[in-house]
Amino acid sequence: MIDTLDCLPCVLRQARSAAQFAQLNREEEVALLQSTFATLSTQDFSGNPVELFAQLCELFRKKTGDDDPYRGIRQRFNTSILTMESQFYHQVEQAQDSFREAVKLAVVGNIIDFAGGKEITEALVHQRILDVEHEGLARDDCDALVQDLNEAHTLLLLGDNCGEIVFDKVFLRYVKKRWPHLQVHYGVRGGAILNDSIRADAEDVGIGDWAQIIDNGDRAPGTLLHRVSPEFLQVFEAADVVMAKGQGNFESLHDAPRKIHFLFMSKCPAVCKITGTQVGDLLCMTR
Repeated sequence: MIDTLDCLPCVLRQARSAAQFAQLNREEEVALLQSTFATLSTQDFSGNPVELFAQLCELFRKKTGDDDPYRGIRQRFNTSILTMESQFYHQVEQAQDSFREAVKLAVVGNIIDFAGGKEITEALVHQRILDVEHEGLARDDCDALVQDLNEAHTLLLLGDNCGEIVFDKVFLRYVKKRWPHLQVHYGVRGGAILNDSIRADAEDVGIGDWAQIIDNGDRAPGTLLHRVSPEFLQVFEAADVVMAKGQGNFESLHDAPRKIHFLFMSKCPAVCKITGTQVGDLLCMTR
């Protein structure tokens, strides 16, 4: 389990990030932080951190008066990264190991996260894409994933952030070429939450060309199985292979009662304790 106390610095960064994207003045930001502290004072920090973040994000929406303060940044990065889709797919096709290249690109896309306390720009993302050619996976369970896909009839890929979903599209395009018989679902959040992708984002970048888009019916920055819709849960339980992108999905599903292939970048010491990795490492991890 992840100790939710370790998440407190990130909670405060997310509160300030929400204030920034909602364009609050200093007085309004102070009021938002005071409400955040008041909410935290009632917690025993024994639950899943994604549950806590979901509760606080609901607070942020009420206090800022903006139901979706990240909509602009989602659209901006979806549009920007989409212009490079053909380049990404060519990079995958020309690689010595196309599957691992597709996986690495999908994981590198996980850098597009505006709640982590670092400024993310298109230039930074593009540089990390170049760097991936010289960087391996700190946790490489790609062979196990390939074996499962070889035997599968259905795949559920759980998406994460804006912009990143274009990398997921490239991955799914490759997967459908290699395993054309696969029935693929692509999961998104059930409502706007931080810069996580929702149905509109997946539709805008063309995920529907390669997978059936399904939202999880919940508004949390992860996948909390006790809160998702019955329809989503049925797809989750029935899928031969489940892949989950992003740290929020790892935090909420790493102890789920089934095998899951996690693709994400380690972003905090609390998760690194579980994965045995360093902050910034790329993972394709079966659990």
